[in-house]
Amino acid sequence: MSALSRIDKLSLSNGSGGTFRSFKVAGEECVSAEVPRSMLEGFSTPGTVYAQSVCFWQPADLDQVRSTLFKTIKGSSPRRGLGPFRKMPPELMAMILCQLDLRSGLCFSQVSRAARALISGVPDYRLLGQHGMSSLMTSFRLKLAPHVEVGALYKEMLAENCRFCGKFGGFVFLPTVTRCCMDCVEKEISFSFETVTKLVRLTGIPRAQLMRTLPYARTIAGSYSIPRTYPASVSLRNWIVAKEHADALLGSLGSNYTVPEGKKWPDKAWRYMTSTVLPHYHPATDTIDFGVECICEKTLRESTASKSYRPVPRCLYSREGFLKHASECDLIQKKLLSWLQVSLP
Repeated sequence: MSALSRIDKLSLSNGSGGTFRSFKVAGEECVSAEVPRSMLEGFSTPGTVYAQSVCFWQPADLDQVRSTLFKTIKGSSPRRGLGPFRKMPPELMAMILCQLDLRSGLCFSQVSRAARALISGVPDYRLLGQHGMSSLMTSFRLKLAPHVEVGALYKEMLAENCRFCGKFGGFVFLPTVTRCCMDCVEKEISFSFETVTKLVRLTGIPRAQLMRTLPYARTIAGSYSIPRTYPASVSLRNWIVAKEHADALLGSLGSNYTVPEGKKWPDKAWRYMTSTVLPHYHPATDTIDFGVECICEKTLRESTASKSYRPVPRCLYSREGFLKHASECDLIQKKLLSWLQVSLP
């Protein structure tokens, strides 16, 4: 009996030339073959297909801003025109700039050509402007830019997995600047909201003072939902505060009230509205990863989806994570083994 006919488990790993290889017979590695990358990519769909479920921007709009934001202007010097700041060590200036919020950082970059050159030399700003444009524009649109620290957002771009469930996280929840996955956007309790109007009633603090104290977001009219689930729409303008910040304020005032978990409209829509796509950045390879979804899981999920539009769980994988998943997915295993029976002698 040939080794190929006794294959019981296919183990995929990175191979040379962008291919994948290595499979096992009875638990022992005995045969190696080149599996084209295009074949494995046929078993996955890009994670960006869910971008329109959250706060979404057209690529052309992002490219238009990306071409100028945090970019050096020709003829500018990073040291001239900075006044007393030119005497500070560049490393110290970079540390200070990373602790600024998005609005302050943008204002500083508009002070002079030298300030723009200095900002463009800080990796946090340069890489966020290149790969995290959706999160930057959404922060300004929601009026959250004064409360989103540049260094914190860059840290989340370096993180690969969801902070709550540990799965690959292709999104960021902007009110708390937290890396998350699509399932946690929908289900995580801490992603609930309370309106500023109700907090004024609960605390007795004047509205203007409260809005100077708490990070708040302004709602954006639109329809937000995961595909094949009931759409949640936002039509009225409102000012909202994340549960984490509202509970902290109420607790500091001695109140026993906590923001309840929002399971219905409009809280459902607010969750998607305040989240957006944030790819994982690999500093070692200077590449980004939006994640992929297993097409076998997607097909199975859609074929069993209820007509009552109940939430459909979904999971994204990183490039390396998908290789591990493909080694365990029965449907992918069967298809690859069928291909090997035909391709190998």
